[in-house]
Amino acid sequence: QYEFQGYLWGLIVCGVLFLIAFIAFCEYGRMLRSAKKRARLLQARLRIKEKQLNDLQGSYFDTSESESQLESDWDTLEKQDQKKPMKRRKKEEEDD
Repeated sequence: QYEFQGYLWGLIVCGVLFLIAFIAFCEYGRMLRSAKKRARLLQARLRIKEKQLNDLQGSYFDTSESESQLESDWDTLEKQDQKKPMKRRKKEEEDD
């Protein structure tokens, strides 16, 4: 009775379509995983190159400043932060 009404063939076609869709889904997942891995590797390489460039350019902490110079710099930074607290918070939230 199932053969005459086409139910068996309908089930077979649905099964084949499901199998094809499942294979495509698995392939997409594999491609996505490898793309994410490659992106992480590229980001790591960029960070390493930036660090090397910073080291070559000499952008390291300068310890030759006196304590009074550092304190005056700190005070100016604190004054700037007190003047514009809302803008700074908004920028920090956007960065996160």
